[in-house]
Amino acid sequence: MAQRTREIEITGIKEFRKMCNDFSPREARNLARSTAHGVAGRVRDEMRQKAPRDEGTLRKAIKTKRRRMQGDTAISDVRIEHGGRAKWDAFHWHYVEFGTLYHAEQPYIRPTVNEIEPRIPMIFQEEFGKKLQKALDRKAKAQGVR
Repeated sequence: MAQRTREIEITGIKEFRKMCNDFSPREARNLARSTAHGVAGRVRDEMRQKAPRDEGTLRKAIKTKRRRMQGDTAISDVRIEHGGRAKWDAFHWHYVEFGTLYHAEQPYIRPTVNEIEPRIPMIFQEEFGKKLQKALDRKAKAQGVR
């Protein structure tokens, strides 16, 4: 069976902590969570673009989901909704990705991951910059400085 999950670890936590010294631990944790979720959102968007066009269910079923932090680790997943509780039930996602006896494969997950993996550090920096600027703006607004 093909690999269904792939973890990407981004190093540089020491530099990240130095930049977050101006924030409380709670603010720094939220900044890490939102950055990880932003990166997952960018992966989701590219995966949606590569997904084959069907009636729209498959593309709409590609979602991001935050997980609880495990220590200092912020985790966000890119998932494909399926099952009884799913608003967009894409139970057939693996048939499209891996093919069947009667239909050729139309991979969209593996090419996206392979294409975006080398760009993850750059995407992380961009997302972190956006989230950091928003956090600094909120902090300045709360202190009454404009």
